[in-house]
Amino acid sequence: MIPPFCDGMNLPAGLHAATLEEVQQYFGTSPKRAYLCGRLQEILQTARECHFRKVILFGSFVSSKVSPGDIDLFWTLAPGTDTDELPNPCRELLDAPNSKSRFMCDVFWCFDDEATINYMTTLWELDRTGRTRGLVMIELQ
Repeated sequence: MIPPFCDGMNLPAGLHAATLEEVQQYFGTSPKRAYLCGRLQEILQTARECHFRKVILFGSFVSSKVSPGDIDLFWTLAPGTDTDELPNPCRELLDAPNSKSRFMCDVFWCFDDEATINYMTTLWELDRTGRTRGLVMIELQ
């Protein structure tokens, strides 16, 4: 469940589990946000087919900003996944320049283990002013 914004702008610190439907209801509140939610829905279908495990959303998309420019996210993959062996549609979701231009997403990825996810979460939990903010996680498997 996605909690209310704690400071008028950001979610409370932590990793908040949600479904795609909850993300769409909570964050799809303006024409730009609805468009971004549509893009997210499209790429999540591909990510599920690629057996990505989770997507973690952060940045202005999971804030109260009326018109975020894009979606910031990171995928988690099964430990030991050889990304060079993934089918092309899967590699495209990991390709930062491609994802930015094609899907309006800034993407990162990591292996799906607790220590790595905690590390990545720590990297992205600070906003531009240094305030701690929450992130949203959608299980894909």
